[in-house]
Amino acid sequence: MKTQNPCRLRSFTVVDHCLRLFGKQLSTPRSGLNNRQQPQTSGYTLMEVLASSAVVAVGMTAMASLSGTLMIQEELGWRVAVVRNYQENMARVWQLGIDQRQVMNLMPSQADNATLNQIINGTPAIIQTGTTTPTGLGTMQAAAVTAAVNISQDYKTEKQGAPLTLSVYRPSLPTSLRPVVP
Repeated sequence: MKTQNPCRLRSFTVVDHCLRLFGKQLSTPRSGLNNRQQPQTSGYTLMEVLASSAVVAVGMTAMASLSGTLMIQEELGWRVAVVRNYQENMARVWQLGIDQRQVMNLMPSQADNATLNQIINGTPAIIQTGTTTPTGLGTMQAAAVTAAVNISQDYKTEKQGAPLTLSVYRPSLPTSLRPVVP
């Protein structure tokens, strides 16, 4: 009587697990007439192996596609964070009382920083939009700070993402407290 070798090749364990998901049960000894044991038959048909291989191939293709998409999303998320940080820093410097024309002189230059030049689409701008008088806060100066992200995967070309405009406010101070712009 033949005995089944309990060792299997490692490469077939994944296929084995897939086939078990399809409901293929390993053969069990059958008892025939006179309580004689029949030899065990185990194995998979060619169709079962091909079907499980197809399932594994589809799963691996989906994982490869997903990992590529996640890497692109991570890169774009990082770019957006850098541009929004630059934009918020422009707004904070303006809120300190510095003139809008001098704000850009204080910010890191895109021409001198290759990373900023690749990430930021165009030139961020701060535009003073006038004054407003909210209830109980006195007179406030208002400005709009705009910046856009370069969403192109090729750093040599620029493709503008959705620009974001921040509305920022600062209290109006007497002109004697602000330095005169040359």
